[in-house]
Amino acid sequence: MTMAGSRVHRHGTIYKRVEGLIKSEALQWKDRPLWFDIWKKFPPQVEPKEDRPVPNVHVRKILYPEDMVRAKMQEVYEVTGTVKNLRTKWKGKSKNQLFVEEYVRLQKPGLSVAEVFRQVEQEFRARGQQFIRKPKNVLHNAEETEPQNEESKKS
Repeated sequence: MTMAGSRVHRHGTIYKRVEGLIKSEALQWKDRPLWFDIWKKFPPQVEPKEDRPVPNVHVRKILYPEDMVRAKMQEVYEVTGTVKNLRTKWKGKSKNQLFVEEYVRLQKPGLSVAEVFRQVEQEFRARGQQFIRKPKNVLHNAEETEPQNEESKKS
């Protein structure tokens, strides 16, 4: 059995609710959220209420050719190594970025995605680095890895 809850949150903002808790002393001033002072100093231009209409804003789809390579790589290989930590001053490239750059360098018009992936794997093995394949995804069928265009669909 559930109790009926208050739906006040649908009418005000989180700022107003926290401000009300502070005024009623249900929340101590020293226990206020971190964002409270920031919101007070820099309030949003449009209050983020639940009942406000959704703005009609067109979001452009930005997709680069490397993104397709990176997505396929994430599908085929295990993610290993550390993610770049923004707090460190390491200026090197991630293993994923090196893979994408090598892929772009080796890519030629006549080669399938699977063939280029194998060549990149061999290049990395020659340098002593290795990408671990996920058990399910093996690039053996070029039809699964290459995007279909109108000419290849007709034949």
